[in-house]
Amino acid sequence: MKESTSKEKVLKKVRSALIEKVPALYDYIEADKQLFVESEHKYPDVEFAEAFTKLGGNFLYSQDEEELRLQLATILEENGIKKLFCSDDFLRNLIEFRQIEIFNLPEQLSQCDASLTFCENLVSRLGAVVMSSKVSGGRGVFAIPPIHIVVAYPSQIVYDIKDAFASIHTRNDGNYPSMITFVAGPSRTADIEKTLVMGAHGPKVLYLFLTESNK
Repeated sequence: MKESTSKEKVLKKVRSALIEKVPALYDYIEADKQLFVESEHKYPDVEFAEAFTKLGGNFLYSQDEEELRLQLATILEENGIKKLFCSDDFLRNLIEFRQIEIFNLPEQLSQCDASLTFCENLVSRLGAVVMSSKVSGGRGVFAIPPIHIVVAYPSQIVYDIKDAFASIHTRNDGNYPSMITFVAGPSRTADIEKTLVMGAHGPKVLYLFLTESNK
């Protein structure tokens, strides 16, 4: 019978491929083994900070809540932030005495100059911030405002991606939030004529406060 459609030709090739199986190139793949060499860095926080800043992130360290409060005030003032998205009560209390209008509804994101959030984890090997729907309330919180400010703790630092997933899985009693993403520096793209453009699909500026204060 004559093959009348492209679909039939494709299906025939698929059937032939399934019949004529190709032997596996590798008999055994150790999927449970560590893919990357373990870090020899003595200080995970320093390792993260170095990788994070190489990606264009702004890293700040604070010893306690008062220092964090003052540093946040400085960043807000330097960037001329008047409207801030923040849905966490602890973070809101750090800045409420400032002359800043605070929003917490997703539909108000487009009005905001910046967003202030916690995160799930920090991946030291990549310098990446792990965000989720649970800590942010949705992707728009760290994608729409031009500036994203993150507060994290040393205990949240993990070495690699799999460690971050394991940490999230444990904290959520064997479950995962509906959305997890890795933020590696400010948003950027070079899709058009290979010209690097910052802030194309998210914030132009990313701040990370690593603090020793207790929430």
